[in-house]
Amino acid sequence: MRRVCAATATVLVLAACGSKSLPVSSRAGTDPSTTEPAGTNEPDPSVDVVATDGASPTDPTSAVGGGMAADDPSATVTVDATVDGTAIDPRLLGTNLPAWLGPQRLSNPDFIQATLDSGATLLRMPGGSWSNSYDWLACEMADADGCFFPNAARPSDFIDFMQATNLPGSYTVSVNRTPQSAAAAVAFFNGVVGDQTSIGVDRDGFDWGTVDTWARLRADGGNPEPMPIELWEVGNEVYGGKPETGGADCAPFGW
Repeated sequence: MRRVCAATATVLVLAACGSKSLPVSSRAGTDPSTTEPAGTNEPDPSVDVVATDGASPTDPTSAVGGGMAADDPSATVTVDATVDGTAIDPRLLGTNLPAWLGPQRLSNPDFIQATLDSGATLLRMPGGSWSNSYDWLACEMADADGCFFPNAARPSDFIDFMQATNLPGSYTVSVNRTPQSAAAAVAFFNGVVGDQTSIGVDRDGFDWGTVDTWARLRADGGNPEPMPIELWEVGNEVYGGKPETGGADCAPFGW
């Protein structure tokens, strides 16, 4: 079996938050970078959609595939509006909230209202491919050398935006960083001041301290109470990891 590059064996070191149980989502919200190319999902003008009020649905084998000639592009789709539909998870209507929007836009009342008016149900942070380059700690500390983009939104800005919209969040940790860095991010959002659960030393020799370390950093930024994020994702498009951090299976042009 081919090893997925940099898909670290664990789903975050959730022990960072003690006994708290945090569900993990393999994908939450929508990522424009992973949708089909434009035009591939456009409606076919040759397809007739017929709604019925209780009539027997058309046998699908007689309308699509099955008995239809291969060179016949037409089809009839029958929709029975009298039967119950299948419920979908409302979080499918989530949206990316990329860090490149910056703190100014995330604090803009018009942008906040527009987000609410859009009907978005979930905020996926810190964006799509940005997730693999975003150093959450450097950005929180306004470290221009490590934050990838000097005007990027900080994790504290994401907390403020979630509070302003009352929308839940989903967070994607970098596939190019360490499990301890990811665990510290969990502690930043979800941890409680005073929790001395150890996060540990990463492969580079950096000691990530305890949950309290990062909960206090959040509190110092103006958010003393946790802003629990339940949905966590490890990497965005992990095939794009860097060989030096993700392993030899990663492409040389990774990001």
